[in-house]
Formats: sequence, structure tokens, C-alpha cells
Amino acid sequence: MNRKLLDALACKRTGGRPPVWLMRQAGRYLPSYQELRKKYSLETLFHDPFLSAQITKMPLEMFPQLDAAIVFSDLLVLLEVWNKKIVYPQEGGLWVCPPLQEVGELFPIQQVEIEQKLWYVLETITRLKGRLSVPLIGFCGAPFTLLCYLLEGNNHPSFPKALSWMKMHPSQCQEALEILCQAAILFAKVQIQAGVQVFQVFDSWANLLSKELFLQLALPFWKRMQEALKQYQVPILFYSRCNSIYPKEIASIEPGGISFDEQVPLITLRRQVPSTIPIQGNFSPKVLAEASYQEVYRQTKEWIEPLTQENGLIVNLGHGVLPHTPVENVQAFLKAIND
Repeated sequence: MNRKLLDALACKRTGGRPPVWLMRQAGRYLPSYQELRKKYSLETLFHDPFLSAQITKMPLEMFPQLDAAIVFSDLLVLLEVWNKKIVYPQEGGLWVCPPLQEVGELFPIQQVEIEQKLWYVLETITRLKGRLSVPLIGFCGAPFTLLCYLLEGNNHPSFPKALSWMKMHPSQCQEALEILCQAAILFAKVQIQAGVQVFQVFDSWANLLSKELFLQLALPFWKRMQEALKQYQVPILFYSRCNSIYPKEIASIEPGGISFDEQVPLITLRRQVPSTIPIQGNFSPKVLAEASYQEVYRQTKEWIEPLTQENGLIVNLGHGVLPHTPVENVQAFLKAIND
């Protein structure tokens, strides 16, 4: 097996270039994925283990330079354990049906309930286990981001209803985050037991919080997840938009790794985070999507050059691959990393 990613997460020398994978590497920009979407709804693709496993492998078949696979799934599937339905319209953003009306709807979850209701995620992992030449990454949404979707009912870019409710009901907010955190821990646990070798927690909307609220509503639950999952000896990475403004705060929870957004140069962040903590990121997804092949190659070479001698480094983007990203630009990015 290609161990570049696992070695980097152990802060070992990887030899030659650092490992590389891309958030949302299995998905919308791939022609083979687009062909599947003509036949199947997004909901079907997420819930069919055969199709999910097929999509997970697609980028590896197109880009052999990739050093990891990430399970094709969605941040919000965990909400199904509370009998929420996630609706993915053909146009526009997703919907959570019905939205959360009161915290009492969030009953504490047992592992068996996750295994029964999210069986398809675990079956996807089982189908991939032993059939990949690179490590498999599992993931879930972080408690704050999950609560945003539950309260708002959709992916409004500023989540006004959700943030207003959290402000007006601080004790209920904490209660909800506690329940969501325990469920996220169990979801990570069963994915690890099924066979993922790396796990990433996405707090996609923590950027909406002030520093004070980030330290109150997001980071403590990252820490709880890190501490609870440490016993399984699988690296746990944490990602949120705008997290590059909190490198020292995030490092304080001693995570298995930090996946950074693109606002601060990765070499600067490497100097701010202890060398015992791996970091991941953070090339601009917008450049990858909108620049020419030649410009992507040039900017990637310029970006990677100061990082080539660093330990504990994983090459990635500052956010997921954008849907209109040309395949050729991904090839240029990977070629620049390998040249």
C-alpha cells in the first residue's frame, strides 16, 4: 500500500514529494461522475454502497498521483438517525426535513442505531476495504455545523435562524451540541471499525462564529472528539473555513492533524503549529477552477516550493474542489506537485 499519507500524519519523512489528495475529489467535476448523475439522483448515489464505492474510486482511476481515497458520502447523513430526511433538489441547496423544532427531538443515540440506519456508509467502506492501494478517509460533520443545518433547515450561507436561536437559547444550544457530539463520535468509531484509516471532521460553518463563540461552540467539541477517538489510533483531522486564523488554538487540542483553509500561506501555518502536529491544505480551489492549465501549474509550483522539505505536511485545497473545475487543471496541479 502507498503509505505516504499515513507517514505524513505520523510526521515521518515521506521521501520525495509530500502526499496529496483533494477534498471533494470524488464528485461533481468528474466526467464519469456526471454520467452517473444522469441516471441516478444524489440521494440514490449516497445510499447505494455499490455506487458510492464506485464513485470513491473514480478519481484514483483518473489521477494515479493521488495518495488517498475519501468515502463518497455527505456531511449530513448522520441526521438520519433522528429520522430527518435530507433532500437534494436538482437545483438549489439541500433541505433538512423537518427542521429541528426543539432540542427534545435530539434523543441520545446508541451505536446500534447508527449501524442500523447508516448501514450503507459502513457497507461502502467494507466494499472498499482491501481493494485500494491508498488509505481510505472517512468523515462526518462537526456538532456546530450539524446544528446549523438542523435549525435552519437548509444551507443558507449565513444561517440567520440557526444563529439567532443559539443566541437566544444558550443552555439548549449546549445540550444539543453535546448530543450531536456523542453521535459524531460514535459515527466516527463505526467507520474506523469498518476500515477507514484516517478520519476528517468538517466544521464547515464555524467561520460564522466570532473568536469567542468559536472557542465556546466549536473547539471544545473538536477536543472531545479528538480525546474520545484517540484510543483507536487513527489520525483525526479537523477542518473549517477560516480556521487559519486560529492555528494555536486548534493546536492546543493536540489533533491528529489540521486541515487549513487558504487565507494564510501554509508555510506560515507550519511555523505556527508544533512540528508534532501534521497540517494539510491549502491551495486555492478558485485558482484551481478558474486559472488556465499553465497558470495552475505555475502557481502550484510557486506555492509548493517552500514546503518541499517539511515533515507532517499533506497537500490539499483550502476547500473542496469546485464543480466547474476543469479536469485538466487538476492534472496540472498534480503534475506540479510531482515534477
